[in-house]
Amino acid sequence: MAGKKFDRGSQDVGNILALEHVNVRIPDQVVATLFYVVGLGLTRDPYLMVGIENMWANAGQQQFHLPTGRPQVLRGCVGLVVPDLEALKTRLGSVSDRLAGTRFGYAVENKHVSVTCPWGNRIRCHAPGPEWGDLTLGMPYVEFPVEPGCAPGIAAFYHTVFRAPAAVTPDGAGAVARVQVGVRQELVFRETREPSPPYDGHHIAIYIADFSEPHRWLAERGLVTEESSDIQYRFTDIVDPETARPLFTIEHEVRCVTHPMYLRPLINRNPAQRQATYVRGRDAFVPPVDERVTREELKRVHAAIERHAEAIVAIGEQIRRHPELGFKEWKTAALVEAEFRRLGLAPRTGLALTGLRADVVGGAGLVGAARSGW
Repeated sequence: MAGKKFDRGSQDVGNILALEHVNVRIPDQVVATLFYVVGLGLTRDPYLMVGIENMWANAGQQQFHLPTGRPQVLRGCVGLVVPDLEALKTRLGSVSDRLAGTRFGYAVENKHVSVTCPWGNRIRCHAPGPEWGDLTLGMPYVEFPVEPGCAPGIAAFYHTVFRAPAAVTPDGAGAVARVQVGVRQELVFRETREPSPPYDGHHIAIYIADFSEPHRWLAERGLVTEESSDIQYRFTDIVDPETARPLFTIEHEVRCVTHPMYLRPLINRNPAQRQATYVRGRDAFVPPVDERVTREELKRVHAAIERHAEAIVAIGEQIRRHPELGFKEWKTAALVEAEFRRLGLAPRTGLALTGLRADVVGGAGLVGAARSGW
């Protein structure tokens, strides 16, 4: 069938479907709660790891895994999209005194907030925006510093082993390899001449569709470090697929899509809820609507109300002047039916004697309704 041509390749996501979590050990669960839950506004997983030996902190559909132990510091930074940077800064300010004496800190830098956890892990917090699609809370990337000349080999590794779309672009300090992870997530490897601290065992977790072929490739080269189970394995070294030269070290917890935790629904709270200002029904986090759309739609709604206000008031006054008993509102029903038909609707009448129903079908975009109490 002839028709418009589309670039189908632009929708490919590769074999890596999702980056699920970043795992770093922390020595103090109370301090971790103060930072990740109170400061960042994330949500402790209410179902798993609820003791004092570990905490999973939900950030949209991703998590920080925080087992108790000697602190680990990710080499690089974690990108985090949060719904409101101003609210984030207020929360971080509220925990500053209690985190005094740690490595905690935060600063506004070029449209994002750069945050350092009490043990030195860096988190770059962004506001929602076009570059993140419709993401309003989540982990769009993890960025790692690598030695000069390593970016092309790293991109080739992920493309060869995982069939992940990967690109290398120039950067002021060298080059950057960007590896696509599912929809709007990336692993970023940025070349730098700055010295990198030794690897301390932290890890990331990914889900892949073709589970066996990457394992075969890694196992043949002795790169599989843990045969966890039939649904999970691990590797640590990223190597040049042609020369086998080690390029970077970061443990990957690799899971298949038949893993029972793949796309597990995560609970996310609304961090704006407070006991003193509690609003019923606002406990859960609900992604906000784009403010630009909201303002535009509100203007249209207000304009429509102004156009119809006089007629609406007149109908209300007419109904009040001619009250009718329940199930005997024949004049009211006739009045409402006439108004529906004037508006181009096709009401169904005779519902429970005097009831009416008219379906209002909206077009593209938001649909609003105004209610008048008579």
